[in-house]
Amino acid sequence: MGAGQRRRELQPPPGLDLLAEAERFVALFHAENPEAGSPAERMRQVRREIKSGGTYRHTTAELSFAARVAWRNSARCIGRLYWRSLRVRDRRDMSTAAQIAAESFAHLRAATNGGRIRPLITVSLGLRWYAVPVISDMELEAGGICYPAAPFNGWYMCTEIGSRDLGDAARYNQLPAIANLMGLNSNDDRTLWKDRAVTELNVAVLHSFSTAG
Repeated sequence: MGAGQRRRELQPPPGLDLLAEAERFVALFHAENPEAGSPAERMRQVRREIKSGGTYRHTTAELSFAARVAWRNSARCIGRLYWRSLRVRDRRDMSTAAQIAAESFAHLRAATNGGRIRPLITVSLGLRWYAVPVISDMELEAGGICYPAAPFNGWYMCTEIGSRDLGDAARYNQLPAIANLMGLNSNDDRTLWKDRAVTELNVAVLHSFSTAG
């Protein structure tokens, strides 16, 4: 596909061949934007970034192209015929919660556009796990009365993040990577490598939250 929507830009999904994906994306970008320069030179830059830091940073032009192509490739969206009109707000330099909130409000104002609604995407970098798990898409029903706007929160249990969200094979699937770093034999489940890896993962989650206060 070349472009799509994922949760985080700087952390490629586990198991992804980042260099191969980057090569496909750069080839697509330059094929549709021949004025952008040499794809070979761009790939040399990308390889250097991946080699030194494990990832690479899109240019603003690449980011805009990626967002539009992601919409173009969204087969179930009937509005995708207007993919070229998508305006992209590059806000990857925003990092604090207050900045992200302000940009979210600014996005809504710009998208509403005084009643002349326009397609818009705001892309923001390095978001961290939120500390308070607020649920806002459920309704409260009591005695036949329905309250559709009833956000609520409790608190996180360590294993919700470690064992489930980060460790589950159908989610972030981090246990194989942790086992590899620990030098564990992950070829045989009877070595209990998953148990040992998930314990260390939960220790890391607790450390992370403690460090962040």
